[in-house]
Amino acid sequence: MLRIKSILNKLLRLLRGFAVLTTLLVVFYAPQSGVVAANNSETVSATTSKGSKTNGNKTSAQAPAPAPAPKPSSPPAAAEFENKIKEFQEYVSTARKKWKCPGVSIGIIANGKVYFVNDGVANVDTGKKITEDSIFCVMSLSKVITVSVVQQLVDEGKLNLDDPVTNYLPWFKLSAGTQDVKVRHLISHCIGLPKFAADTLWHLGFTQKEIIEKLGIIPVCAPPGEKYAYQNMFVGIAGLLIESILKKPLRDIVQERIFEKLGMEHSSMGPHPTGFWGKIKQFFKKEKKHDPDLLVTGYINYGGPAVSVSTDEPYLFEGTSGVNSSTADYLKFIACLINGGIIESGVNAGTALLSQRAMKEMTSKQIAISDIRNNSSHFPVERMEKGSFYYGNGIFGFNYGTDTKKAKVIMHEGAGAGWRSIWMILPEHNFGFVVLTNYGSINSNLLPEAIAYQLLDLYLNIPGHNWNDWFYKSFLSSKKYFKHRFDAYVLGPPPPLESLSGKYKSEIYGALTIVQKGGGLVAEYRGRDVPLKHVGGTVFSFDANKLTVRYGDDDYGELYFQRQGNKVDGLKVGLLREDDFKKS
Repeated sequence: MLRIKSILNKLLRLLRGFAVLTTLLVVFYAPQSGVVAANNSETVSATTSKGSKTNGNKTSAQAPAPAPAPKPSSPPAAAEFENKIKEFQEYVSTARKKWKCPGVSIGIIANGKVYFVNDGVANVDTGKKITEDSIFCVMSLSKVITVSVVQQLVDEGKLNLDDPVTNYLPWFKLSAGTQDVKVRHLISHCIGLPKFAADTLWHLGFTQKEIIEKLGIIPVCAPPGEKYAYQNMFVGIAGLLIESILKKPLRDIVQERIFEKLGMEHSSMGPHPTGFWGKIKQFFKKEKKHDPDLLVTGYINYGGPAVSVSTDEPYLFEGTSGVNSSTADYLKFIACLINGGIIESGVNAGTALLSQRAMKEMTSKQIAISDIRNNSSHFPVERMEKGSFYYGNGIFGFNYGTDTKKAKVIMHEGAGAGWRSIWMILPEHNFGFVVLTNYGSINSNLLPEAIAYQLLDLYLNIPGHNWNDWFYKSFLSSKKYFKHRFDAYVLGPPPPLESLSGKYKSEIYGALTIVQKGGGLVAEYRGRDVPLKHVGGTVFSFDANKLTVRYGDDDYGELYFQRQGNKVDGLKVGLLREDDFKKS
């Protein structure tokens, strides 16, 4: 009898093991369902989000389920939402064409399901179609990835957010108050410098070392932690801080701690492999994250059709803008945030990528944002609750909606030459999405915003507003504003050109030379020739893209010659806002 009982127990354990194996196979290899194809270049697909689920509530056999998120007050029915998504495809296609954007990929989590909307091409010349696995440079969507690693190190006791940055990076220096800059200031845009400090150096091709040195020259405008001013440089420096602690490249750290944990197989940090061995590696497709068949080309407008942009600029400070990902991959990270920091699917399902403490730091207010303009071209202030806008650690937050329908939103945007992106989450509704595009910068493409806010209205059942029309009108108004500035100048003859010619020098930007060519003036700077067009008096304009590739053909630059009495003794370039040039 005992022997029979033992055999039965072994058989029972074997059957349980087979059931677990079957479940894992279903999780990893479940086919997509409900695919609708509009045509060869425009597709909508809806798949159940991979992982254990019941009506959208996340659970896991490997670990206790996290505390459930607050239920939405009036969630749309799943079938109703799926019908809306199918109709939304037409909106996306129309919007993409209006912005002249080659391609867009959207991933959405709603009602416990995953949806993908893809439209356009990854490469204009080859006509390669965009899919949810197409690999984009996501620009500033990289910031929250870097901040996630910072928070992991805090939980491991290897880092303290309230320590001075110099405890970890002894070389770090600002023009004043260096010892007062804490680690948390690096990741919450309240460092004390003017907004976008040293970005111009980045775009002009200065090295990482040169930029870090110049940060010590730029005047401080507020004590650390007192005033919000969006920065690109300092999350990148937080990435260098991570490297100093773990003694390995940030791209390897992110690969191990984020991408591999979440099963983000097509994601990487840093430029794709180049050179002979890099091409050999790509040819044999040894790494999905660098699969040449999936890489998307970035574009910008220089008049007429979109022109491809090839630059490693995003990877100068990899922690800021160095992540490459697809919507299918990045949506796994979004799902983790929606799930309170708990990994939702894959071999690590049920384990915490981010602690509850980390999630609170990242998503709650660290610094208020009060200077958003009523006519902001990429934030619909009319739908944002006044006084609710803030920045956490690596994440924006605000309340969105109408008097009768409101929801908390957490989000981030990304922008650079060739790329625009955005993600948003409604934490109380378990709803989120990511939008990736391969066109322009914030100066030429607000398609991600036009898609994002239309999706918010679609989910919240707020009818009657076409956000694509709104953003396009706002975009054109900002362009006219710059043109009208030139039209407002009182025209007058310039001083003799020879009095303007000569060498000028800036402590931050270095040497610039004004020469006479072809009957006019040309600014020679860092190997570039920038023709100047007389506007009036001592004011000249130039095509901004002649100075740096990040601008389109309709972006203007201004140059003002400065006089002391009748003598020209300096000049100011409007786009290079950190310093003036003195005549030498």
